[in-house]
Amino acid sequence: MAAIAIGVIGVVAYTMRAREVAPPPARIERTDPTATVETRGGDAIQMKGDKRNLRVEFERQTTNKDGENKLHSVKIFVDNREGRSYTVTGKEAFIGQQDSSFDVRGDVKLETSDGLTAYGQQATYVDVEKIVRVPGPVTFKRGRMTGSGIGFTYDEQRDTMWILDKADVKFAAEGNAGAMAFTSGTFGYARRDRYMRLEKTLHIDREGQQIDATESTVRLFADRDEPDYLELRGGSKVTGGPNDKAMKSMAATDINIDYEHVFDAFGMR
Repeated sequence: MAAIAIGVIGVVAYTMRAREVAPPPARIERTDPTATVETRGGDAIQMKGDKRNLRVEFERQTTNKDGENKLHSVKIFVDNREGRSYTVTGKEAFIGQQDSSFDVRGDVKLETSDGLTAYGQQATYVDVEKIVRVPGPVTFKRGRMTGSGIGFTYDEQRDTMWILDKADVKFAAEGNAGAMAFTSGTFGYARRDRYMRLEKTLHIDREGQQIDATESTVRLFADRDEPDYLELRGGSKVTGGPNDKAMKSMAATDINIDYEHVFDAFGMR
């Protein structure tokens, strides 16, 4: 009986002792008071067959009362595009259903695996088109080429880029390649097909040689970004530079220039 009484007293004493109070969990500070759901950190991966097609990394995700999802501090990895890959980074992004489109905004940077880098304030992409579009002011660089303008597109299937307005493009001198400068309404560069396209009134300065026309196709050498053949159309005019001893000036509606031949041979029609 004494042993039972001592046991009961012990149990009662244990249950009546002062309980330890657990500290409350740390409060999570909301970064967007209007959001109904907020997630910290994450990534999403889209596969095509057994290969990764798209990956999206973000620092946080918010969902508003209308069910719209927004990613913050985002980086989008786009893989398996004709042997090339590229990334798009920005302050925030809206991702379409099944990752079929994206709209990235704020300090946007596009960077391809073959050396093209472009900067703007917004970039959109729709998987059906497979074209990245950057509206508004944009700057870009690729190798010895740098440029700026208004509006930019990058076609991942054709490997082409376009400046849509007020194009100002420069090629720095490198090795045997001289400096070149292009201004035009629009400017296109096709790396794989080896040509540049200038439209809506253009001016070219090629080591002192001044070239003007309404539009032009510049065919490039296969191994370097140097003009091989130049087609000028509409109000064409060429003023020879310091190295043009045979020709000082030429004007015609259309002019073709073949840079590969000796004597800077000019074909005119």
